[in-house]
Amino acid sequence: MSQNEPPAAALPGTITVPAAASLLGVSKSAAYRAIEARLAGDERAWPTNVIRVGRTLRIPSSELRALLGYDPAA
Repeated sequence: MSQNEPPAAALPGTITVPAAASLLGVSKSAAYRAIEARLAGDERAWPTNVIRVGRTLRIPSSELRALLGYDPAA
């Protein structure tokens, strides 16, 4: 990653909820509450899809980059 690239530009395919919360500027607990609401059916609660594998929650980096305006294909 170059010094001019934003932190979201060098993300792996998925990231943890705390990492996504940090990039969005919200607390970890607020992010988990919003994600749980989204998984319960409120699509407006969290702005990206959420991947659940067992008890693990991951956020697709491509959607987060697009949301933050870092994705040139967005």
